[in-house]
Amino acid sequence: MAAEAAKAAPIRVTVDGVEVEVARETLADDLDTLELLSDVDGGNVLAMPRLLRHVFGAEQYACVKAALAGDDGRTSLAAMSDFLSKVFAAIGDEAKN
Repeated sequence: MAAEAAKAAPIRVTVDGVEVEVARETLADDLDTLELLSDVDGGNVLAMPRLLRHVFGAEQYACVKAALAGDDGRTSLAAMSDFLSKVFAAIGDEAKN
C-alpha cells in the first residue's frame, strides 16, 4: 500500500531554487498535457502559458513567474522555457528513484 501511495503522490522538485509540485497524472496520462506540449514543440509559443498553468496550476504558475522575473519585473519566455525543461528533467530523475 505504501508503494501505491507513493505512486499517487505528486512529484516535488526544486529547480533554480524554486520548489514545484506536479501531479503525476498530469504527466502520465493526460491528453491536454500532450496537446499543449505538441503545440509548444511545434513552435506555438502562445501555448506556453497554458502549458505552464496546466502543469503547475494557477497558484504555482504565478509563484514561478514571480521567482523568475528579472529586475524589471518581466519574466522572459526563455527563462520559463528553460525552467520547464529543467523541471521535466528533474521529474524524470525523481521518477527513476
